[in-house]
Amino acid sequence: RSDSSFNFFVFFFVFFAQNVIYVLQAIGIPNWGFSGWILSLIALRENTAVAVMMILVSLFFTAVAVLGIIMLKKIHSLYRRTGASFQKA
Repeated sequence: RSDSSFNFFVFFFVFFAQNVIYVLQAIGIPNWGFSGWILSLIALRENTAVAVMMILVSLFFTAVAVLGIIMLKKIHSLYRRTGASFQKA
């Protein structure tokens, strides 16, 4: 078991967990402390200026989530090209 394989495994686990958080932030489930799409659309009924700022934040959360997933796929393909596998980790 190489140290490099273990480090890649830890990286994948942490980065995957971050991506899950990014997606939850983009969704914006009420009472979870995130400002995402659901709460932005709810805020449209109450205060348009606040809703516009929340929509902007939701756009950025969505962009970060999409880019994070793309990067996870690219890094996984790089990991596989080195001949490493999760069994080696």
